[in-house]
Amino acid sequence: MTNIKKFKSSYILIIAAVAVLLALRFFVGTLVAVSGSSMYPTFKDGGFVYGTYIRSNTEVKVGDVVMAKDPNSDRLLIKRVLGTPGMTIKAGSIEEVMDDVHLNENEYYLVGDNRPVSLDSRSFGPVTRDGLVYKYANMYWSTSDILITAVLPVILLLVALTIVFIPSRTEFVRRVSVKKEDAIA
Repeated sequence: MTNIKKFKSSYILIIAAVAVLLALRFFVGTLVAVSGSSMYPTFKDGGFVYGTYIRSNTEVKVGDVVMAKDPNSDRLLIKRVLGTPGMTIKAGSIEEVMDDVHLNENEYYLVGDNRPVSLDSRSFGPVTRDGLVYKYANMYWSTSDILITAVLPVILLLVALTIVFIPSRTEFVRRVSVKKEDAIA
């Protein structure tokens, strides 16, 4: 196979991989960085979770982990669903809930797993369905996992591209010897 054919096939493969990644990002979900310890020990600070977009037909139930818009900023919060529309959170059932909280239609009660440090519905109230952005898709990577799952494949891809695009030693020697023969003739 000539270098041009190798280049074209590698180029097409790279474009296809980028297209798949972009499709996953814009139509399925995205990686969200874990910042803080409100979901410890489930998720550690510095890790990443994969969340799928919450659409109108996505079922969100008690116990699910979701990524929601922080009502006080533009950040995403990673929290566990403790209450769904129509439920009542009883006073004293969790720390710092002093009065019963009845959830209206379209409202969710979100809390962090590490309750003593979590900023959640106990402080800012229920979150509407529109505030829920992603649902946790059972994929979590710690910082050390990222090195294995992200950095290592990039290094392997660079090595593969180097092998494809840099001519082998014998091919290089053959090209040099042909040029010398042309120079002699």
